[in-house]
Amino acid sequence: MDGRKACLKQAGISYALLAVMIAVFFASAGRFDLPRVWAFFGTMFIYMSLSTVALYRYSPELLVQRLKIRREGSKTWDEVLMRACNLTAMLVVPAVAGLDIGRFGWSRLGALSAALGYIIFVFSSVLINWAMIENPYFEPTVRLQEERGHRVVTTGPYS
Repeated sequence: MDGRKACLKQAGISYALLAVMIAVFFASAGRFDLPRVWAFFGTMFIYMSLSTVALYRYSPELLVQRLKIRREGSKTWDEVLMRACNLTAMLVVPAVAGLDIGRFGWSRLGALSAALGYIIFVFSSVLINWAMIENPYFEPTVRLQEERGHRVVTTGPYS
């Protein structure tokens, strides 16, 4: 798969996963009149788009590698753990957040806390993408990638 196809595939997967998260959230919330939530999902859409474009531009080989379903040398426990974390983030977190915000009001988040959360989200997103651009071996699971000349990365955030 070339970088362009990988970029389009990654964008499609990202948007489909975001759509699932939105559907789960609003199904559990039972309402749609939540401007902060729409702002958050809009921010996620922008982040996913920019992240995919950045990887395509600066590290297309990594983009291709990250889309592989099975990676030679990955431990089974690591694959299982990664998938469990992804499912939790995609289904459980939005469901509980929807129940909290939309139906039961278990928590209250002030504007200052929300703003701080956005700042931390943006900072961590930039840091993660910087790490992916600098590290051509930044795959979802841990493995030595001897077939790709794996070496220790000492530039960017790794310096």
